[in-house]
Amino acid sequence: MEQAEFLAMVVDDEEIPRQMLEFALGSEGFRCLGAGDGTQAMALLGNHSFDLVVTDIRMPNMHGHALVVQLLERDPPPVIAVHTSVVEPRIVKDLMRRGVDDIVFKPTDYKAFAAKMKMLVSRRRIAMANAASQANDATSENLAGTKSNESSSRELPDRISINDKLDDVFAALPMSPTSIEIYQLTLDNEVETREIVDRIEMEPFLAAEILRLGNSSHYNPSGQRISDLILIVNRIGRRRIGELALGASACNTLKERSFSGLDAELLWRRSTAASIAAQILGDQRERSETAGLVLGAVMHSQGRVGLCTEFPEEYAIMTDIAKHTEASLSDIERRIFGLTQSKTMSQLLGRWNIPSEISWPLSELESSYAQIAKLEPRRRDQVESIKLAVLVGWIAAGDWEPWDVVEFPSSESIQRLNFHSITSVIDATRRELGRIASLSEHTPSTHRETQRVGYMRLLTHGFDFFAEMLPSLGLAPVYSSPESQPRVIINAIGAGASQADLSGFDRERTVVICEEAGVPHWHAYHHIVKLGETHGKFERICHGPDMASVEPVSH
Repeated sequence: MEQAEFLAMVVDDEEIPRQMLEFALGSEGFRCLGAGDGTQAMALLGNHSFDLVVTDIRMPNMHGHALVVQLLERDPPPVIAVHTSVVEPRIVKDLMRRGVDDIVFKPTDYKAFAAKMKMLVSRRRIAMANAASQANDATSENLAGTKSNESSSRELPDRISINDKLDDVFAALPMSPTSIEIYQLTLDNEVETREIVDRIEMEPFLAAEILRLGNSSHYNPSGQRISDLILIVNRIGRRRIGELALGASACNTLKERSFSGLDAELLWRRSTAASIAAQILGDQRERSETAGLVLGAVMHSQGRVGLCTEFPEEYAIMTDIAKHTEASLSDIERRIFGLTQSKTMSQLLGRWNIPSEISWPLSELESSYAQIAKLEPRRRDQVESIKLAVLVGWIAAGDWEPWDVVEFPSSESIQRLNFHSITSVIDATRRELGRIASLSEHTPSTHRETQRVGYMRLLTHGFDFFAEMLPSLGLAPVYSSPESQPRVIINAIGAGASQADLSGFDRERTVVICEEAGVPHWHAYHHIVKLGETHGKFERICHGPDMASVEPVSH
């Protein structure tokens, strides 16, 4: 047996698998300590610094999920592997999103498992040594203020002049030439509808999408099926048909592709949901006021698809860094390429001869609301409308990436845009997305295991976007006596220096959500997250160590 190099803890209430793991790990140079449940494991953690923790899920006293949450709060966390017989996709997905390094299902090839654990621990040690001795200047400058205790072992790629590579990105973006031709035909008033339909029928996926939309309750309230594409095109409108052609082509390319570091399934759900939301919102306004709304919504992440297709190795590194530093992937893209992925998409649309009035809003889509407010009013409203459709799409799609930026429009913005009943728009988008997913090979978002959290919103008017986002954080809000919960979230967005009576709230257990301008008002609270931070940071702080012992809510 090799001399012990690493310290491991094996947590399992069954003695035989615990001993088998300890023996196999010992053969790979680990010194092992055993624990029969999460409570015993926490006691050992108080006296030892472990390189590796292997834990079961179902155990008495303190279950493995709660132990994992506690382990991830440590600075730095050990390598964490879950060794279990519980084959439950939503639990697996939740654990991996939180940052678990590996999940292995029983029965186990113990020798192979131990060798893999040694590799993971060795890699972690090298990463920590590199992070301590040679900080990446570019990362430090651009990712200031982000989480540092889970530094990636990789450094940011060198800068890439995207203007020199735009032709390659253009070629890499898998768009249907027929869809581009259809869009251009819809702009020409002298082209007959029959000619447009002839092109649509050349793309079966596009014909199916337009038939689906034309037979929706909005365009066909009678419910009697319509199969005449000419009638449907005239009902929906040529301009929107053109935007749908490009959007459907973009979504269709996501069905059978994989992207380095990106979740193709989630990209499809988001693009599809954003398109649905844009159509619903667009129907509330005059058509002249919603030019480019559907196209901008469905194309909102396609620039990233093109960039990732052309630069797969760079994106594998970029997404890894974003995940481990709680940095925005958009910020990293700006650093590497000199512009955002949505601005890249805006330029690519120009190459397809899409009018600038339609394509330019994408160039501002990743700007903050404060930056967008400085635009000329008509342009400001265009960008904010697309951002709203995208936000509704993300909420309806359910899952968020750790590098996604969390930001919401103000109540004043929603009033100015004059969109009605955001609740009904979200509900309708969810229903239609679920229906489309059921008709395709895509599966809808799996519901995360959630934990109860006290919740209070200080602003008494306007729509509460943050409450809609809570399930993606694995949280279920409790509105009655929120201060009685182990963790409390105060939504202070838009509330300014609120005079609400919060004397009953424990500041150690309370998280305040606010805009950057509101931070000084809440300096007495220990946990503050401001809009503009990433979803990963929101999740870490909103959960905190207080939530580790909270039993999940059953669905």
